[in-house]
Formats: sequence, structure tokens, C-alpha cells
Amino acid sequence: MLFHLKDIPKKGGLQAWNVRDGKLSCKDYISLSSSRVSTLSEPERQQIYEIFMQYEKKKKMNVEYDLADLVTDLHLRLKEKEYEAAKFDFVYIDEVQDLTMGQIALFRHVCRNVEDGFVFAGDTAQTIAKGIDFRFEDIRHLFYEEFVMKSRGDRIYGRGEKGVIAGISQLSQNLRTHAGVLKLAQSVIDLVYHFFPLSIDPLTPETSLIDGETPVLVESRNGKIEFSFMLSNSGDCGRSLVGFGADQVVLVRDDNVKNEILKYSGNHALILTISECKGLEFQDVLLYNFLSSSPIKEQWNLIYSFMKEKNILGHTSRWSFPSLDHAKHRLLCSELKQLYVAITRTRQRLWILETGDGEGFSAPMCDYWKTMQLVKVRGLDDSFLEEIQVCSSKEEWKSRGIKLFNEQKYEPAKMCFERAGEAFLAKWAEASGLRAAAWNISTSNSDVAGMYLKNAAIIFNSIGKFEAAAKCFYESKEFNLAGSIYLENFGDSKLQEAGECFVRARSYERAAFAYAKGNFFTKCLESCLQGKLFNWGLHYIPYWKDHATQNNYMTRDKDGIDAIEQKLLKGAAVDYKKLGDKSAMMKCVKAFNSRNSMRNFLKTEGCLEELIQLESEWGNFMNAAMTAKGMGETT
Repeated sequence: MLFHLKDIPKKGGLQAWNVRDGKLSCKDYISLSSSRVSTLSEPERQQIYEIFMQYEKKKKMNVEYDLADLVTDLHLRLKEKEYEAAKFDFVYIDEVQDLTMGQIALFRHVCRNVEDGFVFAGDTAQTIAKGIDFRFEDIRHLFYEEFVMKSRGDRIYGRGEKGVIAGISQLSQNLRTHAGVLKLAQSVIDLVYHFFPLSIDPLTPETSLIDGETPVLVESRNGKIEFSFMLSNSGDCGRSLVGFGADQVVLVRDDNVKNEILKYSGNHALILTISECKGLEFQDVLLYNFLSSSPIKEQWNLIYSFMKEKNILGHTSRWSFPSLDHAKHRLLCSELKQLYVAITRTRQRLWILETGDGEGFSAPMCDYWKTMQLVKVRGLDDSFLEEIQVCSSKEEWKSRGIKLFNEQKYEPAKMCFERAGEAFLAKWAEASGLRAAAWNISTSNSDVAGMYLKNAAIIFNSIGKFEAAAKCFYESKEFNLAGSIYLENFGDSKLQEAGECFVRARSYERAAFAYAKGNFFTKCLESCLQGKLFNWGLHYIPYWKDHATQNNYMTRDKDGIDAIEQKLLKGAAVDYKKLGDKSAMMKCVKAFNSRNSMRNFLKTEGCLEELIQLESEWGNFMNAAMTAKGMGETT
């Protein structure tokens, strides 16, 4: 069911963001069952919609929003008010297959040359991002309807004037990898297009002028043991490390397989999931147990039906295989696209290792490749283990780590930096990874997220990344620690942030100090009020008043500061009364800005003797007498 949430009714599709709240009704969402690419039945869509509404309810309770909400809101705002910021003459959008239609449509507002100023580039065979499922034909429709026609104005658009439909150009020559890899990748595309023709654009096969080794299918029954030995066995040759190199990667299906391998590989090899490796490339790729660990299991047997139809089904192949059932085999399309992404990550060598596949899930695809003579088969022996090992310098490991860090792949980046002996960068990557992990689970497990953020903050602080440390402490509600970092490491540039942190921590003395040091007058006095630091506030005010003419802010906010001063005086007077210091109390009272406020305070606090004395000092003997009479005294 989690997989089918990719077809959620609010992910930026054309139907959704044209609705006022960016959310299709249950009826409209269920009706999509009959659409081009839908593989979900009406009952399944009904169940998904109910889960989706629970998600929306929880999000509303937590006062949160997601990316789809942001996209919808931007569309609504841009309908009401024209985009006023800088515009570009030409816009190039790469990896367009990873964007929703709603996200793509926003680019119309940032280009002044709408009809001729856009280039959309990507590979729809790589649409493995959850919630994204379109072809370039869909983008052509979007561009025509939402870019070209609407840019000509609502009046012309409503009249139905025709525009020019953008063309599709294919870059058929691959300059990155060699023909052997391209042929293997094309064999997967052939399967996708045969079984799911409406999920991918029909394109001619790519060609390459680069020479390279034929992809290798590695078969072994005890491969796990030998594979673990291969990854954990490394040495050094001078300034270089021997083993699985910096430009080599092991690709696995998911985090479960990845974590299993990491137990015995440590930091001796770069291990990535297929989703993590999108957008990256390596000299050598080892694809580990992708077919054997597939959740669709026997559904791979459908490949035999393709082989039979193409007259390439050999006598040694299985003859019992199913016919295509879109409802049953819908996951096969995603599996094939993931396999395509994994294959196309290599520039030179590709090894496909399947170990211990007792149930034979890998057999159909392996038989297909063997029959097509797209792979050469070999065992996982010592000669192979020796052949794939390379020497990588520490500089190369550092370079790979930087690339991964910039792609926000922090965990593998840390491993690369450790291999390079770059302790500072390794800690930076570790802290960044903890912060990213915290953000990912902040709504589902706030306690664990807080722990991750604290640990990230400690590491950031230890390597001098003070602003990142302060922000992580702040997000984990360690406000005192965050404020201390701002106060101690940024001179006068972050005093306002320090004050805010101390206020959140209810450390009002430190807040007042930080605000005072930064000349944030009002905030300082407000902190004094909140912390009942009345004398502190009264101590600051005379200095600021003396310098009011030298500070424009002080002059502009004079009324506000005067109001706060009166509150401070009143608070101090109350405190002095509680302490029994009537003299100090009256000193504060006499500083009130009006006689009425003095009278009211003394009456409210029951200080009638002091009120009589004050009225007498003012020469208001009648008022003094009336007050005394009320007390039952004779004047």
C-alpha cells in the first residue's frame, strides 16, 4: 500500500493543482482508474484516498504543510497577482522527470520568452521518484496548454487560438558509457515498452563510440561469504588504498540490504541504494542481489512470454509462465525502471551479482540477457575478486566525498572522507546526516528527531560550524545552548538571535544582556519585564535616553520605550513594597508619568499614608484631608 501512495491525489498533477485547494475529490480521484497510466482499481483508489485524508488531517492538526501544498499555494497566488521578480530569457530544466506537472508549470512565470525560451531535458525511463509518472508527451501537452496559450492572455486563450506544439529531440549518442552497457539498458527498456507502452516515451536506442567491457553476470551459491570478504579485504600501496575504489560503487535495492552489507564492509566500499545513486555516475558498478531480493518474485517469469513472442526462448528456459495482467504485474514496471537506472550508473565496468537465489527469481532476466548475448557469465572466484580491486588515492576519496556531500548523500560522504583521512569533513558529513535524518522524522518521532539534532549540534560545535550548531540546538529546544553559541562566537552580529534564544529559554537576564549589547532597546526592556528584572530595565533606560539623539531607532521608538519604562517602574514599586522598602517604592512611584497614575497605584496597593504625604507635597491639602478622613484620622 505504501508503494501505491505514489498515486496520491495531491502530488502536483494537472488535475490536482487546477482545483482550488489543490486536492481532488474522492469521486474525481477514483475516476482516474480509467486513465492512461493508472494500474489501480477503483477499490484500491478508494482505500488510498482514505489514507490520504488521514494524512491531511494529521498535517492540519500539526499545523504543517508539504511540498504539494506549497506548489498549490504558489499557483493560487500567481493567479491573483502577477510574478514581479526578475525574469530570464532562457530556462533550462534538467532531470525534468523528477518534477511534478504542477512544479514544472511554475517555471512559466520566471521566463519572459515563454514560447522559445524553455528546454526540458530528462529521461522518462528514470521516473522512479515516488508520485511522478509522466512522459515527454505529457510535458508537450503541459507546455502547449499552460505555457504557450496562457502566456498569450486569457482573452486569446479563451478564443481557442492555436499555438505551435513543441517538438521532442532525442540525444541518441551517449558520451558517457559504452555500447555494451547501452545495449543491456536498452534490453530493459524494450521490456518496459512491450509490457507498459504508455508509461515511457518511444525512443530510438542510444549509440556510443566508446569501447568497454561486456557487462558481467556473476553467479555464485556462496556469494555472500565471498562478497563480504571482497569488501572487507583491503590494503594500501603508498598513498593509495587497495580494494573497492573511490570511483566504484555497490548498488543495492534498499536500506535493509545496504545496512546488512555495511555490517561487514565498514568503510571499505561505497554502498548506495538505487534511489540514492540517481544523478551520479561511477567508473565501475556492482549491482548486488537486485533480482533475488525483488518483492515481485515470480512475476519476473513474465519475461519468458516476451522471449517467446520474440522467438528467443531457448529449450533450456522455463516453459511455464504467466500472461500479462496489469493489475497483478503493475510493480514490474517500477522494478524494470529501477534496474535501468542501476545499469546506467556506470561508465565502464558493470557486474551483476546474484547470490544464493534458491527460489530462482533472477533466472528469467538472466536467461533473457544470456540468450541475447548481452552479458558474459563468470563465477565469484579469486581471479574475479582480484580483477575488480583498484587503487584509489586519498585525494580521490576526498573528491568523491565532496560530490556526495554536495548531493546531500551524507552517510556515504562520511565514509569517503574517513577513507581519505579527512576527520573534519567526516564530522561535518556526520552532523549534516544527523540533521537531515531529524528533519525527515520530525513529525513522526519528535523525541528521536530531537536527539539527532542535539548530537548534530554537538558535532557542528566541535568543528567550528557554530551557526549550524546553534540552529540545531534551537530546533531541539535547547535554547540556552543555542543562545550561548550565538553570544560567544559571533561578536555583535548575532546578538538578536542570542536574545531570542534566551527568551525562549526564559533566561531573561541573559536575554536582556544580549539585547542591550546589541542596542535592541525595546526587546531588552521587554525581557526585563518578562523576567521581572525591573531595576535592570530602569538601569538601561537613562543611558539610552541620553543617547537618543545619536540613535535614530531610539528616537523613532520613544513612545514604545516610554510605555515600557512605566511598566518597569510599576513592577519595581510593587517589588519594593513587598520587601518593605517604602522609600525605594516611592522613588519609583514619583517617576510615574502622571499624578493620576501615582494616585491610582498607591490607592490600589493600600499605601494611603504615602498618598497623603504625596498630596501634601503637591499642595493638594483638600485631597490629603479626604484621604485621611477615609482612613479615620483627624487632620
